Amino acid sequence: MTDGSAGADKPTAMYRKVAADLAREIGEGRYGSGGRLPAQDEFAERYGASRGTVRQAMALPSCAPRD
Repeated sequence: MTDGSAGADKPTAMYRKVAADLAREIGEGRYGSGGRLPAQDEFAERYGASRGTVRQAMALPSCAPRD
């Protein structure tokens, strides 16, 4: 039996945190218009995550370039 709160205390997946932070930083103009993002290795080190996790984060629509 469930009470509808399943996952309420579930931690956010690392790739989602990386994606949210990256989207926020892009929105704040941290990397400049048309600027290049730091290498995946830099993000991986920053978050203590694998490059695969960073790659997964960067593939989310929230990190896609905007016109």
